[in-house]
Amino acid sequence: MIDPNSKLLIYQRSLICYRNNVWFLQLDTGRSDRIFLVLDASGEDTLQVNLLPPLDCNCGHRKVELASFSTAPASPGSVIFFLWKSTVPRSCYEEGEEYHYFTITTYDLEYRRWSLYQLPCVNPNDYEFKDVVYADGSFYVAIDMNSKAVLGSFNVALQEWVMMNNSTSTLRLPSRPTHLYLANSDRKFLLAVFYNKDQQGTELFSPSEKRGRELFCHIYQFDLSQKNWIRVKNLGNRALLLCTASSIAVSAASMVASKFANVIVRYSSCDFVLEKYTCNTEGEWGFAEKG
Repeated sequence: MIDPNSKLLIYQRSLICYRNNVWFLQLDTGRSDRIFLVLDASGEDTLQVNLLPPLDCNCGHRKVELASFSTAPASPGSVIFFLWKSTVPRSCYEEGEEYHYFTITTYDLEYRRWSLYQLPCVNPNDYEFKDVVYADGSFYVAIDMNSKAVLGSFNVALQEWVMMNNSTSTLRLPSRPTHLYLANSDRKFLLAVFYNKDQQGTELFSPSEKRGRELFCHIYQFDLSQKNWIRVKNLGNRALLLCTASSIAVSAASMVASKFANVIVRYSSCDFVLEKYTCNTEGEWGFAEKG
């Protein structure tokens, strides 16, 4: 992958997250350790390469599920967040079963310090971590739990994880979605839920017809103060730009941007293209075109 602004060649498998011309990369050495780099191309004519201190991964295979920066990487107190899914081989345990667990790792760019927090994991196949945003000192993670969506929050200062899964903060969905995207819009989170199926779970398109597209998208809003979900059927003078770990809601009130009002633009990691979704009278966003 070549960044058009800096002309840097970035291997897609190595890229963990990106913001404001700063890349966070993982280089697999083939051993249990990992090498992490921060490439900063935010300066006009300079490229800074920062090698992070080693992170002990212990035994087992680890896969980065989600990663994000708290704020712009050059700002004071910026933290890198990433969530691992780990599998310890059967040989590590007498009972002969694989052991799955999740670990949240944060790195303080100012103090050059790692922190690790292990999440309990009863049945890892029952839920998937889909997206992450940062607000007020915490990272909020959108979790797909078998046709239910919940948020988990991780307080960086306290190193504390909380599942927000009571009756009001659990969002029940008509079927299991294909994608969830989370965006912060003035401390009210917007969750974009994409489906390939109807409410009865019946496929409406053949694989060739639906390739690169979803049938429709619903938008839900989560209020941090009320801790409940409401359905949003119109974005007004806003547009949603969707990409895992970097989704944003932007104003489309200006004359130049007005054609994007109430529009969703999604980056497809499968096709490496942008997809445009427009809203119908029922408050559902459907696929319009690729760009």
